[in-house]
Amino acid sequence: MTHARPTILLQALLALLALACFVPAQAQELAGNNIRARLVADGPPIPGETWTVALLFTPKSEEWHGYWKNPGDAGVGMTLKWRLPGGWQAGEPLYPVPRRLEISGLMNHVFEGEYAALVPISVPAGAAVANSGPIVLEADYLACTDRSCVP
Repeated sequence: MTHARPTILLQALLALLALACFVPAQAQELAGNNIRARLVADGPPIPGETWTVALLFTPKSEEWHGYWKNPGDAGVGMTLKWRLPGGWQAGEPLYPVPRRLEISGLMNHVFEGEYAALVPISVPAGAAVANSGPIVLEADYLACTDRSCVP
């Protein structure tokens, strides 16, 4: 009997539920102003497996929103620049379903409130994870209200 593989959406939903289990000591704040971003891991990396990290975004108030990978008519999607140990590779971020926001006749795909983007990272089978060195991420994203946007 063959079993169907879970869909990416189901995997993303399960991983989002796991956010509640993340250890705060594993989180590192990336930026903080209008939408604070934290990099959170689902535990330690294991050689030969895919390690999931989340970018957890928290707006400072209800008026601020972030953008989906396809921002729509206006806005800018997030770009990520990783510096990973040799042989490690970051995959494409998995996003929750955005909501549609129309402003001045322009349709946008946004996130309001707290949201997370999950990033799968391939860890090589022979990786010495205890001595792998730092993982550095530069995340460029846009924080907007209905009146202004701040990179």
